[in-house]
Amino acid sequence: MNKRKLISFSMSLVLIAMLALILSACGGQTTGKPTSPSTLPKTIQGTVWVADEYGNSLTVMDATTNNVVTTLTGIEGPHNLQVAPDGKSVWAVSGHEALAVMIDAATYKVHGTVMTGNEPAHIILTPDGQTAYATNGDDNTVTAIDVATMKAYSRRSIPARSAPQPRREVGVCCQREGYDPQRH
Repeated sequence: MNKRKLISFSMSLVLIAMLALILSACGGQTTGKPTSPSTLPKTIQGTVWVADEYGNSLTVMDATTNNVVTTLTGIEGPHNLQVAPDGKSVWAVSGHEALAVMIDAATYKVHGTVMTGNEPAHIILTPDGQTAYATNGDDNTVTAIDVATMKAYSRRSIPARSAPQPRREVGVCCQREGYDPQRH
């Protein structure tokens, strides 16, 4: 009986030692100094644009300091911000007013607006920046916009499902010419 207790006790010690060894390997290296946001490297530069759809505003922030640069008001329900490929303009859609809005990225002034279909949800620019496409969730259309003239030149229907669909279901993206997904 004593021999069994001794073996059981020894095995318990071995298991405890193994558990301690395993748990000690799980810990990461620490310097003892807490990491705070001010000690992290600041690698993000540029501008952050935030659309406040329910507040009817766009807020522009400095990405390095996180300070608000300006807030643009007067755009009803701005949604889905996109930066043009050349970085000179920022686009949004206004679902409340059925508009695509082009904003000068340097001056933060509205450059122009273009009527779209009902309740535009998304906007994207072609890689050459010459055409913007807005998807219109309420009437299942896509509006093509000539960026240089700020005029809509095409509105195409997208086949609708027979069942009711939620708004903003239609999305859009651009693929550069010659792109082969099999190679990437």
